[in-house]
Amino acid sequence: MTKQRWPFQATTEDKQLIDAINAARPLDRASVADAIRYALRYTAQNDPEVKAMEIRTILYQYSADDAALFGADADLTNVDITGSYNAYEDAIGNALNDHYPGARISVQSGPDMIRVNQESDHDEIPWIERVVHEAWAPFHWVVSK
Repeated sequence: MTKQRWPFQATTEDKQLIDAINAARPLDRASVADAIRYALRYTAQNDPEVKAMEIRTILYQYSADDAALFGADADLTNVDITGSYNAYEDAIGNALNDHYPGARISVQSGPDMIRVNQESDHDEIPWIERVVHEAWAPFHWVVSK
């Protein structure tokens, strides 16, 4: 191997690993950055821990309770309740799809619950709650009669 400048403090082991990657699968350019990019792509595609962090499914269930959805003091006289529930589900589904493209999103009434990849304690749940709140709070989903 020819003398090479390393843009980071590469250990002897780092250099051997890069040479092994390049020997097994020649990179377009033999640079440290290319080897790092290759290793990052490979890790993202094959590491079980990284794959477990991938958001594949989101289930958002909400209580079909008029007071909880519209507010306890809301005057619902001129509100299309069924249309508003449908619009609410669409608004939440669209917001979640915008933030989590590629994930399978399900929004439905039922006991209050959020599941990510079938887990109810996933680290992403607080962020999903924020997305839901931001879609709910402006009340753009309320449909008039």
